[in-house]
Amino acid sequence: MAPDEDNELDYRAVNNLSDLDQAEVAKYWGRVHKTLTHVFDKPDEEARDAVADLRRRLNNQPETELHVYHADPFQIAADIARPGIEVTAAEKDRYYEILKEENPDQQDWPNRGSLRRSVPDDPPPTD
Repeated sequence: MAPDEDNELDYRAVNNLSDLDQAEVAKYWGRVHKTLTHVFDKPDEEARDAVADLRRRLNNQPETELHVYHADPFQIAADIARPGIEVTAAEKDRYYEILKEENPDQQDWPNRGSLRRSVPDDPPPTD
């Protein structure tokens, strides 16, 4: 289906990893890395190693790897940086600053500080 609004994107079904646009895959993992360094203050090398390690583990589980792309890069970065710990409003705000930089033409961003109950939507597990 073709987009009919400014911020809509084309969508399509993807049944296996070979259907994915490799440029979009690289962009996804680049955003995970940038989120680790700019939002969660991980050193560049540590972030690079964490992303590479996760991708290596996912390569051994192709179905799981495909499902990972349903998660926002912020959620993946948060799980890498601080598993099981709820993200803060300040971290959400910093992530939206990254998105704004990458998508300067998009106009409908939330106001800074307004993200008190969103992204990631999943509450941390209570064991």
